[in-house]
Amino acid sequence: TRPMTETHLPKSERTTQGDTPRLPDFQGLIDYRLLKQLVTMGQILALIDWEPRRRRGDQGRGTCPLHNSSRETSTLFAVNFAKNTWYCHSPKCKQGGNQIDLWMKLTGLSVREASLDICEKLGIEVPRKTS
Repeated sequence: TRPMTETHLPKSERTTQGDTPRLPDFQGLIDYRLLKQLVTMGQILALIDWEPRRRRGDQGRGTCPLHNSSRETSTLFAVNFAKNTWYCHSPKCKQGGNQIDLWMKLTGLSVREASLDICEKLGIEVPRKTS
């Protein structure tokens, strides 16, 4: 998979030291379970302007954003919007997961960094884990 580079980011989010996005300073534990309830697969896909080529109910199919090429016309990337899951059936990929996993793959960030990045981009407060 190719991580998102500096050119994928809006100019306001580009750093001067490379292609790592600036992340909010957050101390403490993130409640990942709550974050997965707050953020939908649709919101993550909207961040990269991905639209399904075919949609039937809660299922969507289209080109894989992880190995997308301008010549790709297949619909091997499957999304279940109700379950917030995805899977790419392409031999190039054969990967899947939840909405946070997808953002990690797209950006090359760790789970913590990806979670903080998602919260910042969507304008939501980082859910803190208590006790």
